[in-house]
Amino acid sequence: MPFRHVNRQSLVTGAFLSFDRFEIESPDGYRAERFMLTHPGAVALLPVDGDAVLLVRQYRGPVDMEMLEVPAGKLDAGETDSVGAVRRECAEEVGMAPGIIEPLGHMFTSPGITNERIDLFWVGDLKPVPVRPDGLEEEHSQIIRVPIDSLGELVASGSLTDGKSIATISRYLLRNGA
Repeated sequence: MPFRHVNRQSLVTGAFLSFDRFEIESPDGYRAERFMLTHPGAVALLPVDGDAVLLVRQYRGPVDMEMLEVPAGKLDAGETDSVGAVRRECAEEVGMAPGIIEPLGHMFTSPGITNERIDLFWVGDLKPVPVRPDGLEEEHSQIIRVPIDSLGELVASGSLTDGKSIATISRYLLRNGA
């Protein structure tokens, strides 16, 4: 018998997150208390436009700083399709509608404390659409055009410190033989 969750209880519920208490039971029957931030899931995407990619510089409240990131966002209520979320986020954050959407796998952001899973994609064949910022931070964000051949250096130098951006770009570069 594998490990399993037992006695799960939501302690605090917010707009889309909850903080839960649960127990894990080991294969030999021992139990231990654990806590978890429950998340609906998210997507991250790398918009490829010719020989460049579109990144976003935006303020992130929890770390109180602006960060350079790939466009990304949580799955909205009722949204179960990551591809639909990719289309929505690409339009919201960089004003593009992708004609090509290719998966790059997924990642768990911090599996010791949250179940947040981010599905990673690269998108191409971009067509301009009106930018539709969703939230205060997005209203003040900047779209940054970065040459594809400088992506490896951005990751290696530590200029990108956001895990989903590092993972998305690294998977894209590895997939394309860079």
